[in-house]
Amino acid sequence: IKLDVLTAHGLATSVAISPDGKYIAYAKDEDGKESLWLRQTASAGDTQIVPTSQTRYDYLRFSRDGNFLYFVGVEGPGQPSSLYQITTLGRNRRNLITGVDSQISFSPDGKSIAFIRVLKGENSIVIADEQGGNERILVTRKYPKVYGNEVSWSPVGKRIATPTLTRGATYAGGMAVIPLKEEKLLRISQLAWVQDGKGLIYMPYAADMGQRYQIRYAAYPGGEVQNVTNDLSSYEDFSLTSDSQTMVAVQREYSMGIWLTVEDDFSTTVGINSKTAADDGERGVAWTRDGKIVFVSSEGGAQNIWHMDADGSNPKPLTTDYKVGKPFPTLSIGADSITYMSRAVDPVTKELVPGNTFFQMDSDGQNVRQVVASSECAFAAASANTDWVVYTSRADGIFRIWKAPLKGGDAVKLTDVDSISPVISRDGKLVAYFINEKGKPLRLGVMSIDGGAPLKTIDVPATSNIEAGLAWNKSGNGILFVNTLGTTSNIWTQPMDGTKPSPLTTFKEFQIAKFALNPEGNRLAVARGSRNRDIVLIKNLGK
Repeated sequence: IKLDVLTAHGLATSVAISPDGKYIAYAKDEDGKESLWLRQTASAGDTQIVPTSQTRYDYLRFSRDGNFLYFVGVEGPGQPSSLYQITTLGRNRRNLITGVDSQISFSPDGKSIAFIRVLKGENSIVIADEQGGNERILVTRKYPKVYGNEVSWSPVGKRIATPTLTRGATYAGGMAVIPLKEEKLLRISQLAWVQDGKGLIYMPYAADMGQRYQIRYAAYPGGEVQNVTNDLSSYEDFSLTSDSQTMVAVQREYSMGIWLTVEDDFSTTVGINSKTAADDGERGVAWTRDGKIVFVSSEGGAQNIWHMDADGSNPKPLTTDYKVGKPFPTLSIGADSITYMSRAVDPVTKELVPGNTFFQMDSDGQNVRQVVASSECAFAAASANTDWVVYTSRADGIFRIWKAPLKGGDAVKLTDVDSISPVISRDGKLVAYFINEKGKPLRLGVMSIDGGAPLKTIDVPATSNIEAGLAWNKSGNGILFVNTLGTTSNIWTQPMDGTKPSPLTTFKEFQIAKFALNPEGNRLAVARGSRNRDIVLIKNLGK
């Protein structure tokens, strides 16, 4: 197998290769706006075929004859997704189907399209003709059992393969071949049949791989697995030629480090070297009361919580037997304890043990105790007095915010709208969070810790990073959030009075994954670095 890197700008988001292997199309993200590009595999030049716009271009695919390019387009935050068709030169754009929520797959004769449609409480595999008409539902799953974001029509046309997932406490993943079902379950991200129908190319996820997706081949129906890639990168998208000998993929490479602002000066930063892993802080960073930095690191192949001095010295793991907070590791400091979400890992299978659990431990890693068990929770934040933890939990395809007492008792739902990344105010009375409702602008919401209707909602830039988290400023009259323009992130302040937000930091490069304000409110810890996504060409797959 031979792998060639085709781009070097780090801005690729989706990719497809024509069935004959002569052309590659990909989407490019610049300053939160995307464009489509075309190149010949035999040459080095790229041609822009669709200009930069607010449209997000997901799930690119060429038609069977290579004359058309299909993509799932989203016109803006909260807007519905639709399947579009254009010529390979970017002309004659047509909206074929509204409500397409996955990669598409063509029947062997190219006359039918299969895709997944997500509705509240269920999702279905739908088949339509090549022009978007004559829709019919093939099969439906009811939440928490769902299909993934990929379908693949077998070469003989008699089977459709798709990833499966059961959300909730088990979070079990698998591969379904319809109408035949595989008994062995694998958690996978993407898949495609090879030309002879004797196997599938897919991207599995395993606990011992950290956050990496690699590309594998599984024989069908035997299930024997072989590596296509096995490296330190991660792969997010791929597309095969018609003979299954060549593929293109989006290769992701992250390099993160932790930076601190100077006391009382958010414009001046100092990078600190923890001498652990290249993803330090990417999945969580916080301050202790005595000024140490707590962060998530995958040093040693396992994501665990570490701490170190503010100058980067004395790094030490605080947990050793957990993959912290899958699928969304977060941690929060309250008083003299650390609250975090975690799942244990089976030492034999390397798979996550069912169930999400909130734990607390002392700031030195001692006295670990379970405080809250909750299905499919993420993005957690504890109050300063450690009375409460607020977190996001997903059900029926919607993220909602819940509150649970850390000293025992039942959890209480605080929101019914799609909301994420809650954070409790310094006085413990308010909760700030992102509101990410479909069809509406991205907003910040503020509500009482006791729940109820939002006391305030404020529109924020669509380029805000909703997974990087929020923080209340020192005075409590503003909320800090991450805004990413192109490849550069900065922390901005949104005043509570609703006036326009402004940048707090002045970084000129790199993206921010997570950040935390120290207890005194005058210094930031920021996990930042490069997040490059480039196109690679992988040849000789059958050899």
